[in-house]
Amino acid sequence: MLLPGPTLSNIHESEQVRPEHLRDGSRFRADDDGTSPRPAGIPWRDPLIVGRMTVEGILANRLYIVSHPEYLGAVRTRHAAIEAAIEATQVPQ
Repeated sequence: MLLPGPTLSNIHESEQVRPEHLRDGSRFRADDDGTSPRPAGIPWRDPLIVGRMTVEGILANRLYIVSHPEYLGAVRTRHAAIEAAIEATQVPQ
């Protein structure tokens, strides 16, 4: 499973070829030129690098292929919240 972070691409242009009836509610704005603010401290990866990481991960039979290890802190925080919710769960009898 590829868990990608920001990747330099032309995905912001996808709205131009998206069927009109599917555009409503799209998270990509038609006027987005790809220069949206970037997350601080998170580098945008070249798609060739992410592709290489993906192929290497598949060949190594890795379940998770992570393109941006910089997200580790956020993942730990989210998982701690999930674990706390599980521990607090009481199933009605």
